[in-house]
Amino acid sequence: MLYYVQGYIDYIPDIIVERSDYMKKFRKLTALIASAILAVSAMPLGTGAEILKGDINQDGVVDIKDAELLDDFMWNYFFERKEYTEEEIQYYITYGDMNGDGKVWHDDIVLMGEVNSDITLNTELGDVNHDGYVDSIDATAVMWYYCMLSTDHYDYYTAEEHENFQKYGNMSKEELGDDYVDCIDASLILQKYAGLSATEEE
Repeated sequence: MLYYVQGYIDYIPDIIVERSDYMKKFRKLTALIASAILAVSAMPLGTGAEILKGDINQDGVVDIKDAELLDDFMWNYFFERKEYTEEEIQYYITYGDMNGDGKVWHDDIVLMGEVNSDITLNTELGDVNHDGYVDSIDATAVMWYYCMLSTDHYDYYTAEEHENFQKYGNMSKEELGDDYVDCIDASLILQKYAGLSATEEE
C-alpha cells in the first residue's frame, strides 16, 4: 500500500496496515451490533412478556391514572399538536389501544371502564377535550376548529377529531338545527361555563 507524505511516496509501515485491518474488523463488529440493536428496537413492545392493555403506567392495574394519562396524550397529540417520538406514540398505542384498531381514541377509555368501573369518560355536551369540565379551554378549541375549517384547513384534523367536535362541540344543533361547529357554539360553551361557575360559587 502507498501513501503520500509531503510529496514523497512511501510504503505504509506494517503496524499501520495492522491497525487498518483492526479498524475494518472493529467497524464491521460495530455495524453488526448496531443492526442487532435496531432489530430489537423494531420488535413490538412487550414481546416475550404479557401486555396488560390499558395499564399505561405499567403498575399492574388499570385505573383512573391510566385513563388520565391516555386522555392527556390524546389531547396533547391531536389538539395541542405536541410532538412525540415514534417510540412514544407506539407506546401509547401498544398499551392504550383497547379495541385493537391500531390507534387510540376516547372509545378506548370507555373500554378501560369495562375493566375498572371507576373509569368513566365524560360525555357532556361542550366538553370537547373530555377532561370533565366545560370551560374556556373547550371554547377555545371549538373556535380554533372553526377558524381552521373556515380557511380550508379541513385536513388539519383527523376523521375522529371531526367526529368529536361535531358530537360534543355543536352546542347549537338542538336550538338551530344546524350541523356546523362555529363561533356560535364557542359562545354557547362560554355561556354554559359561566353558568356552571356561578352555580359553584353559590
